[in-house]
Amino acid sequence: LTRHLLAAGHRVVATDASPAMIDRCRDNLGEGGDVRQLVLPEDPIPTANAIVSVGHVLSYLPDEDRIGKALVAIARALAPAVSWPSISWTFATAKPPACEVRPFA
Repeated sequence: LTRHLLAAGHRVVATDASPAMIDRCRDNLGEGGDVRQLVLPEDPIPTANAIVSVGHVLSYLPDEDRIGKALVAIARALAPAVSWPSISWTFATAKPPACEVRPFA
């Protein structure tokens, strides 16, 4: 996906929590990509016009508290003019966590 977005002229920041996947992504993209290790919800997410997740990254988080914190971090990282994206919940038993997202000031 990252390669296609770059080819279309978009600025892309590719992230993963795994150092091995970061190395693999860098190998695939070469010099053209901005690839960073990012662990949700602890690490700050760069401001973006869109945040795209491949592989249901939230499903790797261990509990509802961390999922909620990750969702808040994602909402805060979206540029002020961007509306909230739709999220597809794919957990077998989980429900969307209770979290508060405040408007940008």
